Amino acid sequence: MPGWVWVVLACFFVIMLVLGTLFAFHHAKNAARTIKPVIEHAQEKLAQMKEQKPEDVDSLDPIFVRPLDVAIDEYAAAHADVLARRDERRQRYATAWTRWFRFNEE
Repeated sequence: MPGWVWVVLACFFVIMLVLGTLFAFHHAKNAARTIKPVIEHAQEKLAQMKEQKPEDVDSLDPIFVRPLDVAIDEYAAAHADVLARRDERRQRYATAWTRWFRFNEE
């Protein structure tokens, strides 16, 4: 291969390297401009979270960091709700079956 071909290839390589760098820089600049409002919004939300009062956060604590009595009471209330829903469902089923039995007897 003649020497001038290597010079052309080297120039082509350098030009492509420069153009690729400019392309990446241009897109990075546009991405930074696009993401800036998102970052500002997130910083505002984080600042609001830091300003919360401790009494507001107590109800949001996980159950395993609250006193055991609170956990027991919440579990008992939830279980009572489950049992009440089961009884309501059984009652609805019983009512439906009674209607069907009466329908078949007529």
